[in-house]
Amino acid sequence: MDILADRTGLTPAILSPMLLGMELDGRVAVEHGRYARRSTGGGATG
Repeated sequence: MDILADRTGLTPAILSPMLLGMELDGRVAVEHGRYARRSTGGGATG
């Protein structure tokens, strides 16, 4: 979280609910204690 906060300039208080929402939507997953983008299994959507 600290690295993400440093890179984005956002505070952990802002990042936490954003990451939770993305996790619940299936867009990110917690792997080995770190957030990672989930593979959609396909190409670009648009």
